[in-house]
Amino acid sequence: MSVLKDRLFRKPPQPPPYVLEDTTKTHPRRIFKLFGIEWMAYPTAWIAPIWMLATGILVSFLTRVGDSVGERLFAGLVYGLLIGASIVMHYLCGALAGSLVNSPMRFTLFTATLAYCRYDDSREYPSRVHLVRSLGQPAAHVLLGVPALGFYLAGYHSHFLLFLAIANFVFLVVAMAPLPTMHGGVVLKHLRGWKRG
Repeated sequence: MSVLKDRLFRKPPQPPPYVLEDTTKTHPRRIFKLFGIEWMAYPTAWIAPIWMLATGILVSFLTRVGDSVGERLFAGLVYGLLIGASIVMHYLCGALAGSLVNSPMRFTLFTATLAYCRYDDSREYPSRVHLVRSLGQPAAHVLLGVPALGFYLAGYHSHFLLFLAIANFVFLVVAMAPLPTMHGGVVLKHLRGWKRG
């Protein structure tokens, strides 16, 4: 129980609780550099696309009961790709948010579960900077989820739109969890101890 508590409530710069790798022993590899950001991965990062596709297929088989196996499998693969695209959008919006407040993202690190990032913290930043950075990534899920739901409710009854909306609202809720290494925890910390700059 104490291991779970330590994982949930560890403080930055420790990685978020969903990172299962031992970051003190496992070393990531550089994949490429894009927008001035190092995109890196742990050796176990290959697991993440598999769980995304498996989740998409599971959701499809549970919800699209009247369809053939082939149709459900195809829908599930698309659902998995939508999960992956939403996660990539999450980090791209984080990179944009960091550049807007002149505190660039240093790297994004893919793990077996999800990814996490680090910003340039070589100097003290005012709370405003931390808030923009912390809200930039969850904003991606609003930007994807709200229009998808809007189109669905407007009459474009595509199960892909509905899945995209629901998946992004789930990601938004998880990202805003009030834990120290999650976006919600950073927002709470800097709203409570506001520092001007």
